[in-house]
Order: sequence, then structure tokens, then C-alpha cells
Amino acid sequence: MKRQAEKLVAGGFVLALLVLGGVATGSYLSVQRLIASRQWVEHTYEVLQGLDKIFDGNITVASGRYGYVVSRQKTYLADYKAGLERTGQGIREVRRLTSDNPQQQQQLTELEQVIAKRVDLSQQSIALVQKGPSNEARQAAFAKQNLLLGQEVQLLVNRMKNEERRLLQLRKAATDDSVQQAIRVNGSGYLLSFSLLMGVFLLLHLQIRIRQRAEAALQTYAEEIYDLYNQSPCGYHSLDATGTFSRINDTELSWLGYTRDEVLHKLKFSDLATPDSALAFQEHFSKFKQQGWISDIEFELVRKDGTILPVSLSATAIKGSEGDFLMSRSTLFDITDRKRAQTALQQANEQLEARVQERTAALSQVNALLHSELLERKQVEQALLESEKQLRTITNALPVLIAYIDVDQRFRFHNQTYEQWFDCSSTDIQGQHLSQVLGEQAYQSIKPYVKHALSGETATYESLITYKNDEKRWVSATYLPDINQQGAVQGYFALIADINERKLAEQAILNMNEALEIKVEERTTALKQLNDELVNSNRELEQFAYIASHDLQEPLRAVIGYTQLLMQDYQTHFDASAQQYAEYIVDGGKRMQQLIQDLLHYSRVGTRDLVFAPIDSNIVLDQVLSNLQVAIAERQALVTSDPLPTITVDKLQLTQLLQNLIGNAIKFCRDDAPRVHISARRTKGAEAQKEKGEQREHEGGDSEKPQLETSSHPSENTWLFSIHDNGIGIKPRYLERIFEIFKRLHTRTEFPGTGIGLAVCKKIVDRHGGHIWAESQPGTGTTFYFTIPYHDPTAVGHDRDFAD
Repeated sequence: MKRQAEKLVAGGFVLALLVLGGVATGSYLSVQRLIASRQWVEHTYEVLQGLDKIFDGNITVASGRYGYVVSRQKTYLADYKAGLERTGQGIREVRRLTSDNPQQQQQLTELEQVIAKRVDLSQQSIALVQKGPSNEARQAAFAKQNLLLGQEVQLLVNRMKNEERRLLQLRKAATDDSVQQAIRVNGSGYLLSFSLLMGVFLLLHLQIRIRQRAEAALQTYAEEIYDLYNQSPCGYHSLDATGTFSRINDTELSWLGYTRDEVLHKLKFSDLATPDSALAFQEHFSKFKQQGWISDIEFELVRKDGTILPVSLSATAIKGSEGDFLMSRSTLFDITDRKRAQTALQQANEQLEARVQERTAALSQVNALLHSELLERKQVEQALLESEKQLRTITNALPVLIAYIDVDQRFRFHNQTYEQWFDCSSTDIQGQHLSQVLGEQAYQSIKPYVKHALSGETATYESLITYKNDEKRWVSATYLPDINQQGAVQGYFALIADINERKLAEQAILNMNEALEIKVEERTTALKQLNDELVNSNRELEQFAYIASHDLQEPLRAVIGYTQLLMQDYQTHFDASAQQYAEYIVDGGKRMQQLIQDLLHYSRVGTRDLVFAPIDSNIVLDQVLSNLQVAIAERQALVTSDPLPTITVDKLQLTQLLQNLIGNAIKFCRDDAPRVHISARRTKGAEAQKEKGEQREHEGGDSEKPQLETSSHPSENTWLFSIHDNGIGIKPRYLERIFEIFKRLHTRTEFPGTGIGLAVCKKIVDRHGGHIWAESQPGTGTTFYFTIPYHDPTAVGHDRDFAD
């Protein structure tokens, strides 16, 4: 059963690794497909941009021709030539990008021919103007043909764009399919791997529980042996090199009347002996430490109550690997009865010698006393036999191998666990040589330790042993030499425990830890790669927003410019509605330009590297007020401030932040003259959070109000700035929306703007590691708060550049 569980664990790990390898391969192939699909999508966008460049260049050519024909100003000829160059660039780019598409190549050829005809007409029209007075009839004919060719150009461009859009949809669909397939493959693979690992974990947990139960049983058996030691009918103790008690059993303590705490490591054996016995002990103890044993030495001990206890002591010395004395293993017998018998016998002998003839009757009394002593001795021997029987019963119950081996390496005693291990009877072991019972291979493995034991040294080891039935077991063994009174080794006691399950569990845990370590390293590498890809993606998106916003301005200028030209040149032909529509176009275009400018500014906030330096906020505020002096004068606004600190920030972005917040405070005020006050104080991050929480409770705990942000480092020092105004205020439920880009709470007719200003403020504060929020009620004004991390200005040194 145990081997089957081990095979299941190993198989589960191997299968999980194989599944993860398959998932990794599938992920790699999916990523390659996604990259290819993305390249095709980008390729399609490039074709569309090239077509836009052709169309825009063609419009510029037409507008340059028209402007020159009407005004005869050479600046329009420059626009005309720039349009020709842009058209040519667009045709070359599209020709290169669609080289693998015969249909688009054919349509591009038709488009190029039509554009060539239109350019030829434009050249003729310009040449006609340059020759002399304009021929209006011919110019009108040129304009009509030019218009028809322009419509044909637009038709061909749109037809090619539609084809590219169709291809774009197909390529996007292919990309989506690749993403879904990757999700399905990776998800199912990780789920299967997780299930396998959970199964392996449960098997390991079961084996650990089995091992714990075995260790608990072993602890119980050890406690039983300890009880046997304490309940023995004789005294046991151990003395260190100074003769101080280091161990003692309960029997000996009960004889002496002391507690264990009163004796161990406090009293010497000589402290408990009578003066004569103390002298005798010192003499014997010195010899004992040298020769290693003493046997049946009589001493008189003094009990705690002062009475005398006669004892007989036998001991064996326990020495270290270098022959140094460690402690004694001593056996003590109470010989009070024997002493009494000896005294009585001595008295009887004296009486017998003195009155041999007169006291014949006394001889019977002495014989009776001798008979009583013999009975007592038989009782003692019987007690010893019973003790031996109990010891055998206990050793047979222990889950370890216990044996007594003689100097010829033959078994003289063994417990039943030996018979169970080797599946044999007592006669198959008793008297047999070690090699016959264990097998030659196992015998050669333990032979060095046997030599140590037979040389008088204790041997302890853990080893993987192969027995004669080819079964391998991890064992923990201790060999204790038995030395006789003459100092000769008579063999040794062998105590052997089976630690096979523990060793296998340790190896399994070690293998699992190594596998988990590899997993952690692989997962860390993958997460770092994903994080790098996300950072690059964010930068590409910001760059794309910047480029897209910048490129949108050119067609907007063309729309506004041509509309204004129409209003100037054909004003007499426009009715009131047409005039109003044209004004709408110009106004919308200008608002679009402003929106693009704001979007470009918002993009630059995130892409520009920050330059941190100690900046005096008062100087920055003076610059902001100078920038806003026109708005302040128009609204008769009053802007006041407390003394402001020197903080470590990017000066340009701090200027933009204060200018946006103060400008909003001036703008969003209806009837009264705007009043704005700026202040700042140094505070702990936790205190700033507390202030926000108390303000929310004061406002009634409205469930629609935004939740407070939690600082990631609430104990950091921060500068807390506040800008308070007397404006129109904000409903609390809208406070969490005002920092989102393009989010407006009022129409453009009420208050102008694009809704980007506060989003720019939030982005600036975020890049400085701070927080921004607002507190307000309608009609009572608004207070904007933002925090900037505190830095010791003396520790900053020179200005440093920090990228996001």
C-alpha cells in the first residue's frame, strides 16, 4: 500500500509537469499566432493611412490650384506642390504595402491614372493663369472636369478602403479566435495540473498522519519503559565525573526520602553517605573511573530523616568516543535484611563459640534464623525472576528490535519483533551468527559498528540496510557494550528502530520542495515578462494617442479654412440657413481643435519625464496668478494664500496643477465675485485619511458619495494642499466623476471647456505619488485637496530626472 502511494505521488508529479509543459508549448504557439494576427491588423491600418494620405494630398492639390486661380498668390502654389508630394508618397506607400494583393494593385493603378489626369488638368489651369488674363470659360470647364475626376478619385479611394476594412474585420476575427483558443488551452491545462497537485498533496498528507500515529505509539512505549525503570525493585542512578547525581529512579528516592529536585545536579553520592562510607566511596570512585566497573560494594547511606540505609552498589562506566568518562550506570540494592541476618549470624557464632557446651539449645535458634535467611533469599531470587519476566514482556511489546549479542556475534537474547521482521521462529535466531540472521550484505554494512561495540564503545548510526530477502530498510540503531567486572566486553545490547517511512517521507518532501521552487521561479519569470509587456503596451498607447491627436489637426485646419473661404467667396450665394450652417462648421472645428490640444496636453503629462527639485510653492503661485491675470481682472476675483512650503516636485507640472484648480475656481462662480484661498500644511498620511473620513461622516454618510482612497503608506509624511472657493459647488454623488477625462457636469453654454482639466490634475498628482479629492455641497463652494509626499530638501541635492 505504501509503495503504491509513493508511485501515485511520483506519477502525479510527472504528469503535472508534462501537462504544464504542454500548456507552455500551446501558450507559445498561441502567442506566435497572436503576434502574426496583430502584424496583419497593423499592416491594414498602415494601408488605410496611406490611402488617407493620397486623398488628403489630392485635396491639397485641388485647394492649391483653386486658391492660385482665384487669388494668383504664389503661396497657394507651395500648397499645390506639397499636395503633389504627399499624393506621390501615399501612392508609393500603398503600392509597397499591397504588393501581395493583386486586386488592390489593380485598383491602385486605376487610381493613379485618374490622379494623373486630374494633375494634368490642374497644370493646364495654372498655366492658363500664368499666361495672362484668365479665360473664365476655360477655367470653368477645367473646374468641372476637375470636380468629376475628384469624385472618381474619392470613389476609387473609398473602394480600396472598403476592401481594407473587410480584410481588417477578417483579421480581427482571426485574432479573437486565437485569443479564445489560447484561453481554452491554458485554462484547461492549469485546471488539470492543479487537480493532479491536489491529489498528490492529499496522499502526502495521509502518509504524514500515518507517521504521526506511529511516533505517538513509540512515545507511549518509551513512557512504559520509563515507568519500568522507576518502578523497579532496585535503585538506579547515574553519577557524573564529580560524583554528582545526574539520574535517579523513584525507588531509590523513596528509600532515601528525598525528591528528585533536591538530589539531581545538587547532591553528590558522598553527601548522602556516612563519614566512613564517604571516604570509601572516594577511594573506589577514582579506581572505578579508570577501570570502568565496580561490583557489590557496600555503603551506608543517611536518609533524609537521619536513619541509616545499608546498600550494595554495582556500576558500569559510560565513556565517550575518546575514552573520557561521561557518567556511571549504577544499580543499588537495599541490604538491610541481609545486614540484620549477618548481625544475627555473627551474634549466634559468638554465643556458639562461648557457650558451645552450655547453650546447645541456642543452636536450634541459630539454625532457625539461617533457615529464615534462606527463605528470604529464595524470595529475592523469585522476585528477580518475576522482574526478568516483566522485562521480556515489555521488550516483546516494543516496536523496536532488542537483542543481546555475545563476543562471538551470536544472539543470546532477542525480542519477538526480530521474529516478526524476519518471519522466523525463536530457534531460527537464538544462538545464530549475525550474518546468518541478517544476510551477508546487511552484515557487511553493520560490521564496523559491531566492532566499535565489541571494543567497548557505544555505536549509533542511521543507514539503509539490504537484508537477505533483498528487502531494503532504513534503520536507526544503538549498540551498548556490556562490560564485566574484569573490564572485558561480554558482547553488547542492540536497539534497532525502523525509520523507513520517515526517510521516504523526508525524501518525498524534499523532492516536492525542489519542484515547487522550480515552479515559483518559472511563475516569477512569466509575471515579470507580462509586466514588461504591459508597461510597453501602455507607452505605445500613450504614443498612439499623441500621434493620432496631432494628425487630426491637419484635416481640421483644412475643414475650417475651406469653410471660411466658402463664406468669403460665396457669401452672396448663401442664404441665412447656409450661413448659419457654415458658422456651425467653423465653431465645431475650433472646438474640436481645442479638444485635440487638451488631449495632446493630457498625453504629454504622462509621457514627459519628471524633473524633481526643491521648489518654493509661493514663487509658483505668483507665476500662476500672472498667467491668470486676465481672467482674474474680468471676474474681479480675489485670490489669497497662506505662506506655502518648499516641496520636491516637477515645477512645470505643479504650475499646471495650481493653474487648473484656481482657474476652475474662478470660472465656476455665477453671481458673486470669485474668492479663492490656498493653504498647505504638513501632516501624516493617516491623519489625511482621518480628515477625509470625518468630513464624510459630517455630511451624513450618503451611500452615493465616493469611498475614500486608502494610502499605501499611511505613516508617511505628506504636504496637504487645499484650494477653497465660493463657487456653485458640486453634488456629493458627482464627486467621484469629476476627475475622469471628458466628464462634464454643465453644458458648454453655461461654462466653456472640454472636461480634461481635472483629469490632468489627477494625473499630475498620481505621478507625484499623492492623492487628490474634493469636498463640496451645492451653493456653498468647493474645497479641492491634494497631497505631495514630503522630502527633506537638504537631502535632495541636485535636480534629478525620474521617468515613470
